[in-house]
Amino acid sequence: MAGLLGRILLTGGAAAIVSAVTAASWSRMERGRATAPLNAVSHIAWGGEPPSHVGPAGINLASGVALHAGASLFWATPFEVAFGHLARRSAAGSWLGGAIVSAVAFMTDYYAVSRRFRPGYEAYLSPRGLFAVYAALAAGLAIGARLSRLDDHQPEDRDEGDERRHAKRSPERVIAPERAGQGVAGNRRLAREGRHADLEPDNRQPARPR
Repeated sequence: MAGLLGRILLTGGAAAIVSAVTAASWSRMERGRATAPLNAVSHIAWGGEPPSHVGPAGINLASGVALHAGASLFWATPFEVAFGHLARRSAAGSWLGGAIVSAVAFMTDYYAVSRRFRPGYEAYLSPRGLFAVYAALAAGLAIGARLSRLDDHQPEDRDEGDERRHAKRSPERVIAPERAGQGVAGNRRLAREGRHADLEPDNRQPARPR
């Protein structure tokens, strides 16, 4: 469970950053103000029309960013559950899963929920800009999955490296206890035989001259 939660946080965080940067970039190009789409999201919390200004003490921007991040984490959850394994096995799988989840997110935001719970991007972005934001959401999900794949492989790589280092070391010679006992007994027997041989007279006859 902890592993799944960590992957959701990483994938959702990447999706939130990529899509927020894309929304701000398109708004900057089209409206001259980068924060308008993120400010607009705050209408979910406060009601009314999506605002373009940051609000007193930046309350609209702060709440908009928080809601945007929460939505990204929300959509990262079904992505990880349905496509997480596939996304970490292949890049194509990560992009496919990201595209499917992003399409479902768009349909939910603009066709399933009430106007109050729409993100509000549409108030300050053109249709092309809106498409770019959801494409960025798909890309962020895919990128996050690939990043979590690299993070998962780091412990495995360390373990494999340790195994290779241990394999290179020459194995120490191990003597079984019974073999060790036989060696000691054999040494004692040879010592006794040597002492007996020294005590016996030399019965060898000298060689006769021819």
